[in-house]
Amino acid sequence: MGSTRYVFLTAAEGFPSTVFASQVADLLRVLNGAGLRFELLGFDPFFPRNRLTAEGRAKLAELQAKLPGKLRLFPYLPYEDRLGTPAAVRQLGWELREQRPTVIHARGVWAASMAAKLAERRRWIKVVYDVRGDYLAEHAMHHSGSGAARGLKLRPGLWRIGRAESRACAGAGRILAVSRPLRDVLEARYPGAGVKTVVIPGGHDPATFRLDPELRAATRKRLRLEDRFLIAYAGSFVPYQLPEAIAAAGRIALELRPDAHLLVLTHDPEPAREVLERGGIPPKRVTVRRVPHTEVPAFLNAADLGLLLRRRDPVNRAASPTKAAEYLACGVPLLVGPEIGDTSDLVELEELGAVVPDCEDPGALRAALERLLGELPSRQHVAGVARQRLARDRFLPLYLDVYGQLARAAQRGAEQV
Repeated sequence: MGSTRYVFLTAAEGFPSTVFASQVADLLRVLNGAGLRFELLGFDPFFPRNRLTAEGRAKLAELQAKLPGKLRLFPYLPYEDRLGTPAAVRQLGWELREQRPTVIHARGVWAASMAAKLAERRRWIKVVYDVRGDYLAEHAMHHSGSGAARGLKLRPGLWRIGRAESRACAGAGRILAVSRPLRDVLEARYPGAGVKTVVIPGGHDPATFRLDPELRAATRKRLRLEDRFLIAYAGSFVPYQLPEAIAAAGRIALELRPDAHLLVLTHDPEPAREVLERGGIPPKRVTVRRVPHTEVPAFLNAADLGLLLRRRDPVNRAASPTKAAEYLACGVPLLVGPEIGDTSDLVELEELGAVVPDCEDPGALRAALERLLGELPSRQHVAGVARQRLARDRFLPLYLDVYGQLARAAQRGAEQV
């Protein structure tokens, strides 16, 4: 029968470099240090590009170098529930054909739906459903701009996602949700899901993201901004990140502090510069950089204030942005939007910055910035709370408890066959 096999399963999302570096590779390294070695099976919708191009192969090689276990990649066909998932389930069944106790950590709704379907027929396979967000709301936002939308055109997609999510919640032995609001959403949709859900927020690797005064000084010197008050934004300029609000907050901060300078870290430098220029920010008072994830800690340490601005929406209500943990771990106070998962409450209750009630209201932005700039929390306080509340190793006992329960259940299932 053999020892328990641990599989980390992804499907339909590809391998976005920053996301996998901060959310997957870091987690698997922590688990490996605790004696749980996962192999990663990925069903990739971009399989041809990642396998057949030099850029794709280089990205996969970089990812493999960060992983403690083996990475294996398979194609994922279009139309998730109609072609992609049925074909992937057959391939996954072949890969896991050995009757051996197996725990699958399934990241996202399509991976979890696949794993749950396979586990229905194989009692020695147990599933952890890793829920990263409100997938129904994300579908609605993608197609309409609002996570609350439920129009006729959205219904077919919502029905398919809902069916997959229902199977995932029913078939999972345990569920990991990134926020308490997300846990509550799942319980409201699928009664009983809440009792088997463990909340583990988007966290940071404390060995990488931490308060580092020497790194701060060196980075500010490298940027030639030693005497500036640096306001950082790290992320894309897609609509749900409210790029116009980022520009507005930056412009207001420059008005309030003559020594302020905006520092933008993004994979889309040119669109960012265009938005900031339209927003009235002089080019000499902003630095836009495209940096690899490995260099982000240095730039965040250099910053004095971070921006995480989003509007009230079901998508954001369920979220737990990893970037929030990374800002805070480097001692950077945050100006955040309202009702971002548990993050907004944490910032307010622990005095880690300020919450803007409406990020698209210039008056609200100005009032929040005036209040925050008048009394910034200390970097040591901010980093200390992040270390206690958001460091990934703090949640290791929860992970080990979940995997331990399911490993024992998988062992019993294998013995009963």
